Amino acid sequence: MNSEEKILEYITISDLNNDAKYFAEFLNLDTIKKIILFAGGSTYYFPQPNSLVDTAVRKYLAQFTGELDYFAIKKIEKQFNISQKKLSEILKESKKLNLDRTIEMF
Repeated sequence: MNSEEKILEYITISDLNNDAKYFAEFLNLDTIKKIILFAGGSTYYFPQPNSLVDTAVRKYLAQFTGELDYFAIKKIEKQFNISQKKLSEILKESKKLNLDRTIEMF
């Protein structure tokens, strides 16, 4: 056990600042201690789920085995809360990258 681990051995949730307390209550104190050891003092950005929608849709489409007809398209739009235009953009980009199939109506 190194000195930093020894220090954290005595720390409870009440000893943490408000941000760390919030995460400790959400995740658990041991996990927060690991994060403190790994990244203490650093600033990290965690993306919002909506910023990952393109990747999620591409992965969904790669696993999709049905026919991409009108009803499937509408279901995808609703499931990921995206517009027809957004889905079209994702499909066009996927086609450029040769990742997925495309839909003729786009």
